Amino acid sequence: MGYTCATGEEAYTLAMLLDEAIANIDKPIKFKIFATDIDEVALEKATQGLYSQTIVNELSSDRLERYFVQKDDGWQIVRQLREKLLFACHDLTKDVAFTRMNLVSCRNLLIYFQPELQQQVLRNLHYSLVNQGILFLGEAETLGYIKPEFHTLAKKAKIYQKKRDVRLNLPLTMEQRTTQLSPLPAKMTRITRLEPMLDKAFSAFLAKYQATCFLVDRQHKLFHIFNDGIEVLKMPQGKMTTDITKLIIKDLQLPLITALHRAKKERSPTSFLGIEVKQLERLRYLKLEVTYSESSKLADDFFSIVVQEDNPPLKAVGETFQVDATASQRIAELEYEIQQTRENLQAVIEELETTNEEQQATNEELTASNEELQSTNEELHSVNEELYTVNAEYQSKIEELTELNNDINNLLRSTDIGVVFLDRDLNIRKFTPAATVAINLVEADLDRPLAHITHNLDCQDLIPLLQQVIQSQEVVDREVKLVKQDCHLLMRVNPYLLENGSLDGVVISFIDINELKTIQQQIQLVNQDLQQSQLQLRQLNQQLETRVEERTQALQKSEARLRAILETTASIIYLKDLDGRYLLANREYLESLQLTEIEIIGKSDRDLFPPAIADSLIAHDRQVIASQSVLKFEEQTLIDSQVRTYISIKAPLINEQGVYAVCGIATDISEQKLTEVELRESATRERTILEIVAKIRETFELSEIFQNTVQKLRETLKCDRLVLYRFYPDWSGKFVAESVAMGWTPLLDSELATGWKDTCLQKTKGSNCYQYDSFIVNDVAQAKLSDCHRAMYDKIQAKSFCITPIFQGDILWGLLAAYHNQYPRPWKEGEIRLLTQTGIKLGISLAQVDLFKQIQHQSQQLQ
Repeated sequence: MGYTCATGEEAYTLAMLLDEAIANIDKPIKFKIFATDIDEVALEKATQGLYSQTIVNELSSDRLERYFVQKDDGWQIVRQLREKLLFACHDLTKDVAFTRMNLVSCRNLLIYFQPELQQQVLRNLHYSLVNQGILFLGEAETLGYIKPEFHTLAKKAKIYQKKRDVRLNLPLTMEQRTTQLSPLPAKMTRITRLEPMLDKAFSAFLAKYQATCFLVDRQHKLFHIFNDGIEVLKMPQGKMTTDITKLIIKDLQLPLITALHRAKKERSPTSFLGIEVKQLERLRYLKLEVTYSESSKLADDFFSIVVQEDNPPLKAVGETFQVDATASQRIAELEYEIQQTRENLQAVIEELETTNEEQQATNEELTASNEELQSTNEELHSVNEELYTVNAEYQSKIEELTELNNDINNLLRSTDIGVVFLDRDLNIRKFTPAATVAINLVEADLDRPLAHITHNLDCQDLIPLLQQVIQSQEVVDREVKLVKQDCHLLMRVNPYLLENGSLDGVVISFIDINELKTIQQQIQLVNQDLQQSQLQLRQLNQQLETRVEERTQALQKSEARLRAILETTASIIYLKDLDGRYLLANREYLESLQLTEIEIIGKSDRDLFPPAIADSLIAHDRQVIASQSVLKFEEQTLIDSQVRTYISIKAPLINEQGVYAVCGIATDISEQKLTEVELRESATRERTILEIVAKIRETFELSEIFQNTVQKLRETLKCDRLVLYRFYPDWSGKFVAESVAMGWTPLLDSELATGWKDTCLQKTKGSNCYQYDSFIVNDVAQAKLSDCHRAMYDKIQAKSFCITPIFQGDILWGLLAAYHNQYPRPWKEGEIRLLTQTGIKLGISLAQVDLFKQIQHQSQQLQ
C-alpha cells in the first residue's frame, strides 16, 4: 500500500482506519503502508510519530487511548501501529519506486504540477498498482489522458480502480524529468510565450536571405530546424535517423563533416564558400558556416549549422571548399574499402545461406533472450517480495528481542536484589526497582552519570570504588548501610566483561543482609550471655545449688530464642567444631540436603560432599579460625545433583581458650548466577547472527560465506565440529564447509567425506528435514538410530548433534549440523534457534547468488 507523506498524520490516520476495519471483520489480515516524501526532515519526524498536545482536540478518547501513549509534553503513536508503516525518501516525478501496491493515495499533490508532469506521475502510479488496484486522488485532481485505464468507483471522492495490467507509455528519462512542485512564476510564463515568436521571427529572417539553420548536439543528432527553404535536407531510405550528416544532400555531406570536425577541434566558427551543388539538373552555389557552442548551465554543447545561397559566389570571410588531392585519395581509399567490403559481404551471404538453420536457431535464442528481458521486471518484483520477506524476518526478530527484553525486565523487577548496570564512563545503562532503595534513580536517569545522582548509602567513596574496579577488573564486596532506614546491604561491584574478556562497564548489586546482620548480632548477644553466665557460675559457685533451677530456665529461654531464629530464617545456618564436624544445622540446611538432624550431626564436609567441594569448604573454615575474624565467601555445594552457589558469612566463636567453633550463615544466589550466564550467552548469539548477515551482504562468494558461517557458529556454540552438507539431485551429497576444534580429524578432504553415502537420506529424500524440522539428539548412545547412522556417528566420534535444514526457496538444498564429540550435550533452545535462523539466512543468500548469476548470464548473452 503506497501513501504520500508530510509529517505522517495522514499515513497514521489511514493505518488507524485499516486497523479498526480489520478488527471489525475479525480476520487475520496483515497490511503494510509505504509512506514517502522528498523532505527528509519531515520523514524523520513522521518516523518518530510524536505530536503535540493539540491532537487531543482532534481525536476521540477511544482512539487516543488505543493508538497513542503520552511521552514528555506530547503524544506518540504506539509501537504496534508504527511498525505497520515504512517511511522512505522518494520523488514521484523521478522514480516508480514501490510496485504491486493494492492502494495508492496521492491527494492534493498533482495540482502543483504542469499537465505533462501530472501525466508522467499518473503513469508511474498506474505502473505501481496491481491489477484491480485502487487509486485515491484529491478533489481538484483528474486522471487526464489515462482516464480510460481506470474504472470510476466514487466520482465525487475521486476513487478509481485499475482496469487492466498493461504498461502505458514508458516513463520519461532522467534528462526529461522535472521536479517542479509549484506553479511556474509569471516571468517563466512570459519567456515560454516569447519562444514561439522568436522562432517565427528568426525563420522569417533566414527565409529573406535564402538561408536555413540547423541545431545538432555533440553526436551530430538534429534536434531543431529553422526554415529549410533552400531544401538541403533529404530523408534517407531505410531505418529512420537524426544524424545530420546522413540527412543533408550528398554534395554537402563531405563539407559538413569537415566543418563539424574543424569547428569542434579549433573551437571557432568554420565556413566554406562556393560549394557546388547539382540538384534537379541545376547547378547552384552554397555557403556553409558551422559554429560550436560549449556547454553551460543553461544547455549542453551543440553545433549551429547555417546554409545560405551563394549565387553568384560572394567574396566574404571564409575559404572556398575544394576537394583537394588528400580528399581525393581518401575517397579512393574509401571506394576500395567499399569494394572489399562488398566482396566480403558476398562471401558472408553465401556462408549464411549454407548455415540458415543455425542462424534460425540463433534468432530463436535471441527472441527468447528478448522475452527474458521483458520478464526482468517480474523477476525484480520477485526480488522485491524476497526483500519484503527478509524485512518480515527482521520484524520477527525484533519481536523476539522485545519479548526477551520484557522477560529480562520482569526478571530483574521481580527479584529483591537491586542491580545497577553502568558503562565504562559510569553512566547508567539499566537498573532494577529494588536498586532505588540504595540509589535515588528514576527512569529519566538512564544514560546520566552516576556522580550526578544522590544515594542513601554510608559510602562516601562510591565513585572512586567503582573506578578502582574498572582499573583492576576485580570483584569488590563491601557491607553498606542505608542511612535513613538503618538497613544493612551487601554491595558487590563486578566488572562487566564481554565475551572476548574486554571490560565494558561495571555491575553493582545490593543484597539485603539485614536479617543476617540481625542474626549475627543475636548470636553475639547469645555468646555474650553464655560468657557472662560462665563468669557468674565461677563467681557464684557456692550458690550454684540454690540457683541451678533459675539458671537452667534462663538457658532454656536462650536456647528457645536461638532455636526459633534457626527454624524461621530462610538462610542456611550451621555450627562446626574445630575438626569440621557439624554441631548444629538449622531446618533450611537440613531440607536443602534432604537429611535429618541425626544424619548430619557429627559428620564432616568430606562425608556430605564431593572431594573438591569439601576441600573448598574446609579451607574457608581454616581461614576463619586462623584469622579469628568474620569472613565472607562465595561457596558452591552439590544439592540434588545440581551445583548451588551461596554467599556465606563465617564467624569464629571464641572463649577464654580461643576459637572453639565456627558459625556459618549462607544465602542462595544460584538463580542470579544463572541469569547472568543466560544474558551473556543470549547477547553472544545475537552478535553472531548479525556478523553472519553482515558477511552475507559483503560478498556473493558462497565458499567464503559458508566458511565464515561455520567458523562463527562453532565458536559461539563451543561445539567440537560444525559442518555444511549439500544434497545432489539424487539426494546424495557432500560436505562443502567445516570448522573443527583442535584435536579432531577434519571431514573435508578425507576418506569419510568422499565415501559418505547416506542411503536413509536418499531413500526418504532428506527425512524429517524436508518438513522444515530440525533433527536433535542429545545423546547418541541413548537415541533410536539406524545401524548405518550409528556406525557413521561412531566414525566421526559424535556423542550428540543438532541438524537443521537449509532451503533454497522450496527446495531442500542441504543441512547445517553441529556435533559435540567429548560427551553427550543437551542442546538449549537458544542454540537451536541460532542454527535455524542461520539456515534461513543461508537459504536467502543462495537465492540471491543464483539470481545474480542468472542476470549476469543474461547480460553476457545479450552482449
